[in-house]
Amino acid sequence: MEGVNATRIARVTGAVPAEWSDPTGPRRDVRLALICFGGGLLVLALDVNSFGLHAGWWRALPLLLVCLALLLRRIAPLAGLCVGIVAGVWDLTLGPSLATWLVFGQLAYDVALYGRREVLPWLLRASVASTVVATLGTFFASRNFALGAAVGVTLTLVFVVPVATSVPVRQYRERAERERERAEQIARLAELSRRQALADERARMARELHDVVANHLSAVAIHATAAQSLLGVDPSKLADILGVIRENSVQGLAEMRRMVEVLREPGDDLVLSQGLVEALPRLAAASSVDVTVERVGEPRPLPPDVDHAAYRIVQESLTNAGKHAPGGTAAVRLEYLPASVVVTVDSSAPASAVPPVAGAGMGLRGMRERVTLLGGEFSAGPPVCDHETAWRVRAELPS
Repeated sequence: MEGVNATRIARVTGAVPAEWSDPTGPRRDVRLALICFGGGLLVLALDVNSFGLHAGWWRALPLLLVCLALLLRRIAPLAGLCVGIVAGVWDLTLGPSLATWLVFGQLAYDVALYGRREVLPWLLRASVASTVVATLGTFFASRNFALGAAVGVTLTLVFVVPVATSVPVRQYRERAERERERAEQIARLAELSRRQALADERARMARELHDVVANHLSAVAIHATAAQSLLGVDPSKLADILGVIRENSVQGLAEMRRMVEVLREPGDDLVLSQGLVEALPRLAAASSVDVTVERVGEPRPLPPDVDHAAYRIVQESLTNAGKHAPGGTAAVRLEYLPASVVVTVDSSAPASAVPPVAGAGMGLRGMRERVTLLGGEFSAGPPVCDHETAWRVRAELPS
């Protein structure tokens, strides 16, 4: 295992070329060619020849050529086969030697294994046809059955059998390669799914944190600003404002604790707030604007995710109204339709000396994301026909 890791590190750092550290790379081809040439020289030196011809030093030249062809078995299989055929014909002119044809069999196997797939059937047919032609040609030319049989058996062993053997080996390798690619694709998809799930969860948590923390802190900031302007002017109203500040602080801490508790518990549902209908009076009381509530249609229980989204939309809209138009008015309209519920919050600019509080611009984005995830429709901006309303937030949620 350490050796494998060292090789991988070397490839990454560039210390060793990947093609030379690969066990199927050029170094192995060179090693195979040297082994075949050495073995062939040993066969020639021992004068092992199936055809009764004596070996000489010149017989090593075709052997050397076919061994050099082995160097092309992966990078250019057909070119290597052509070089091997030239070596085989050269060897036949000198008198066939067993050493050269044994190496040629290895070359034929490699060409069938590493060459183009469409070449394999033709190579198999060519090996069978050439063996039959050579066997019959030898028999009719020499009228020697034993010699013809020896040629046929030899060519079958060194040519037909290697090519035929490469077929199942190649099929196994290709199947293994497909499985490897599929496993890599599954791993990539799993990683993408994990990253997407993490991004979705981060966005979800960002929305919740914004709604839990930013809304209450914005209300605290608005009322604190108003309290500063009333110092020494109206103590009774100052006490009311300080009460609102305290209520928002307590509510913010309570929702933060509830959020932490939900995150610590196992489960997929993240519902941090109560229902919209139950929370409307509290939201209206905690807001820094005068809020009116209108319900249209027959009220009905909403799905938890829809109810939670509606609650956050009203909460964020009232917070934005308090930040950008403190002391103004806001009208919350909850309309129950047969297949959906429509939440509308209209806010108007006041004649107030309290300066607005700048926001981070995340509220509208969070509301839009909530509605989009539920398959609803969302819009926010100044209404076209209603000049009394400075800003309108409308969300239609399927229910």
